[in-house]
Amino acid sequence: MGGSPIALTLSGMALATGDSGLTFAGELPAASALPLTKRVPLGVSPRTVFETSHIINCPGPNGLRLASVGACAARRRWWLLWLLVLYCPLTGCGPTKVAEPTLTPREVKTNVERLSLVRFSPDGKQLAAGSANGDVLIWRDVSDPPLKLESGHISPLLSLTWSLDGLVTVTDLDRGLLGWQFDKLEPTRVELPGLPSAAVSLAFRPNAKSLEFVLGMRDGSLYFVDGSGSKQFKPDHRGPVKQALYSTDGKWLVTAGADGQMIWRDAATRRTTQAVKAHDTEISRMVLSADGQQLISGDWNGVFRVWDMATRKSQREFHQPEAVSGLGWIGKELLSASWDGSLRGWDVSSGRCLRTFATGQPIHDLTCDARSPRVATVSLDRMVRVWAWPDSVTR
Repeated sequence: MGGSPIALTLSGMALATGDSGLTFAGELPAASALPLTKRVPLGVSPRTVFETSHIINCPGPNGLRLASVGACAARRRWWLLWLLVLYCPLTGCGPTKVAEPTLTPREVKTNVERLSLVRFSPDGKQLAAGSANGDVLIWRDVSDPPLKLESGHISPLLSLTWSLDGLVTVTDLDRGLLGWQFDKLEPTRVELPGLPSAAVSLAFRPNAKSLEFVLGMRDGSLYFVDGSGSKQFKPDHRGPVKQALYSTDGKWLVTAGADGQMIWRDAATRRTTQAVKAHDTEISRMVLSADGQQLISGDWNGVFRVWDMATRKSQREFHQPEAVSGLGWIGKELLSASWDGSLRGWDVSSGRCLRTFATGQPIHDLTCDARSPRVATVSLDRMVRVWAWPDSVTR
């Protein structure tokens, strides 16, 4: 075994390889003052070290006792095993969870580079994708070539949102706010007001008398647009407003920021009613349950929290190993995407990870079709990948 030495530390025990062989060094607990070091020729199993018959001080249930190295190692192995048994259920779908190999996407190739955003329309009939180059693509059928919308902008897109009546809007880094109406055969460009700064997020208010939406700005402020005009509210978040959504009845607005805060507002008066430090880091995604009674937030540390929309209290927490880059629903199963390239399905009532699929590339965004078990992802390349999510499972 040539090359540089390799060292591994495990629970206070060390294994190291060098030119002359393998060295094991295990520092016993503080009650025992005798460290054990033994050099083994290469090709000899490290297990040989543990099974030598040296007699040493070994902590036991009733204090120190004399035991062989093998007996001490056995106790340590059982201790580590119990740690793993306790650790795995607490951490959800860890990186060692076996990925199910049966999920294969339909790869929709485009001539647009750096696709970073993707959204199904509310009725599932159209799919939109946006790029870090400012391009906007629309599919009525993923079997057909996409329609490329001419935005006149080349700045990276920051948000991509559909309204319930078929208006698709995008915001970009160059303070752009662009929209196209898709209620007819051909899309119609919609003139929208210019912005004082770049908008990171956008949400349409349901059940409003006329078009009404809010933009979450990079400076932490909110910018409201309705039939009477527009109005900017001073920053309540420190840093960008990363997510914004209205309750299903349109009565409440919830925003989430890079500061880890979640802020509730009365949608009619637009006044703050509650603010909580919801996460320790940037909140990257939020999604409502189909009945509107729960809100799930996810952050860059891979932490999910489930919130009761009535009480605004956190009900439970669960985790994935990497940052949350997408959230959506297929039936009652919560789907999440992450930078490690995994798609995961969750039982929100228990916080259990039901299944994990490895996609092979980091996922930058995810969208779920509300009318079918279709999932679409983008990975900052030229493809939109459309996945047929398998039937729900119970484990």
